[in-house]
Amino acid sequence: MGGWIRGNVAWVALTVAFAALLWSEPAWASTRVTLVVGNGSYDPKHAPELLNPVNDARLMARSLETSGFEVQLVTDADQAAMKKAIKMFGKRLVEAGGDTVGLFYFAGHGVEDRGQNYLIPLGAEIESEVDFHTDAVLIDWVLARMRKAGNRLNMVILDACRNNPFEGRYRGASQGLAQMDAPLGSLIAYAAAPRQVAFDGEGENSPYTAALAEEQIGMLENAVTPPAPTPEEVEAVLGLERTERRQIQIGLASLGFDPGPADGLFGQRTREALGKWQSSQGEERTGHLNAEAARVLLAAGEVAERKRAAVRPGRMFRDHPECPEMMVVPAGSFMMGSPSWEEGRDHDEDPQHRVTIAAPFAVGRYEITWEEFSQFVEATDYSTGDLCCVIQDHNWQYREGHNWRNPGYQ
Repeated sequence: MGGWIRGNVAWVALTVAFAALLWSEPAWASTRVTLVVGNGSYDPKHAPELLNPVNDARLMARSLETSGFEVQLVTDADQAAMKKAIKMFGKRLVEAGGDTVGLFYFAGHGVEDRGQNYLIPLGAEIESEVDFHTDAVLIDWVLARMRKAGNRLNMVILDACRNNPFEGRYRGASQGLAQMDAPLGSLIAYAAAPRQVAFDGEGENSPYTAALAEEQIGMLENAVTPPAPTPEEVEAVLGLERTERRQIQIGLASLGFDPGPADGLFGQRTREALGKWQSSQGEERTGHLNAEAARVLLAAGEVAERKRAAVRPGRMFRDHPECPEMMVVPAGSFMMGSPSWEEGRDHDEDPQHRVTIAAPFAVGRYEITWEEFSQFVEATDYSTGDLCCVIQDHNWQYREGHNWRNPGYQ
């Protein structure tokens, strides 16, 4: 994408035309780098002084900064200062990376000589065409710096087509700037058509720059602002592996939000569960993860996984070295009570019924010893009362005045 924009005194129409071409392709970028140069305080012995370029440069700098651009502002610069700023600008474009948008803006005297366009710094003493090579700044030098950076999109805006300050001093002098073919990935906008001059304006700013600042910066801001990221794009920044996404689904399920199968694939059910969980936390219901949500749900999933492993049937464990050994009993069902025809059955064994244990659970592997029960009572202040229940003559009997510490037998 390269080209130039033909302008005329209807500068509002030119501004709109520039926008139409400039935004014909998206310019989304994480970094936007700009060099803004305004030269006006020329020495009248060498070039007429200009009232607006410094104001124009400051206006553009403010507008671009408001739109999120990183701006380097240089005003009333001689050749050395301009070249130094352009070098720094090119270096910054390289550092910022390939997705960067670069923008160079110049307001001041600009001259065409033998098909080449030059920007005039302060202190330039142009007596003949030879002096452009030594005293001015070739626009192609700016473009070369941009091209070397290799970034996606570069823009050059030249409000530098005022009357030729050197007209009459040498034979090759001409009005305005020459048409240039922009390199691939670059756009060049002029304040006037090739070989034509632009108005400096009667106010504080040139008509062209005033129009750009008022009409275009808002469009520029929209054009370089990326669309709202999808949930996948947001989560991609987190770098979650599929196993971690599965653990997040397990965490959601453990908290009572059904994400569907724990397969590490975030389908509609998972998005809905995530949104409901966000609402329960008083957060915006987006259905996608940020870093904090991922951290919380990963932790919940880890706890749920540990609990699931802890109740694996047949597993034996101790919660603490001094705690009794536990064994995990699988889920299942059994018949409680006794049939009515069984001899010697007690009345409290009715009715016989099936009991279902829906989930695995842990019980002590061995009977509780007197020492273990004693530790439990001391630790919890558990009250056992003053009765002791013992079996005598094949029946349970309560003995008053006795308890588990003094059952009445050895």
